[in-house]
Amino acid sequence: MFVLLTNDDGYDAVGLNALREVFSDVRMVVVAPATEQSECGHRVTTKTKIQLEKVDENNYKVHGTPADCVRIGLTQLFPDVTHVVSGINFGANLGADQYISGTVAAAREAVFLGKESFAVSQYFIRGMKVDWKEDAIIFRKLFEDLKDKDKPENSFYNINFPCLENGLKGVDWEDCKPDTSPLPVSYAIEDQQFYKYNGVFASRKKTKGSDVDVCFSGKISVSIIQT
Repeated sequence: MFVLLTNDDGYDAVGLNALREVFSDVRMVVVAPATEQSECGHRVTTKTKIQLEKVDENNYKVHGTPADCVRIGLTQLFPDVTHVVSGINFGANLGADQYISGTVAAAREAVFLGKESFAVSQYFIRGMKVDWKEDAIIFRKLFEDLKDKDKPENSFYNINFPCLENGLKGVDWEDCKPDTSPLPVSYAIEDQQFYKYNGVFASRKKTKGSDVDVCFSGKISVSIIQT
């Protein structure tokens, strides 16, 4: 097993550092954005140069998007990688969020390039404290359970941790599908300009049994996304 770690929160993010620790017992490399690239979706750099900054033999900063990191990591640096893990993201990536998420895009790009992959995110409520080490330990166990399970071809796992302050209520990977409901948004309008995007994450619609419903209920949601 050879694991590539990446994210969209940036090379020095706490969630990525937590994953570094729990995967230190296997062959592992980090190829992550030099700076935060949250909500960039599956954007790739095609018209400008991409700077690659080598920290050491196993750690690289890419001055580009999460999808750029995976492309460069798998095609130019480490083609023998077997698994890509993207995260742990600061904020959930549930339902329709997957289309704007750089975290999820990195996992999707890995599948395009023929690798097994996981996107991992932590639902965050303002004021809560996140135990990133505990998240990473739990994810590593999930990773071991899921990496050899049968799933559709050209698909990957999207995993979201709930708010854990009230205790984890379990894991749901049985038919937990991404919710198709949109995130509620509103804009203030001034001088014919829209501003103050307000996404009320906690009050979004949720379909019973969907990843949003599962995560909001206190369980880890594990959904399969088909590319």
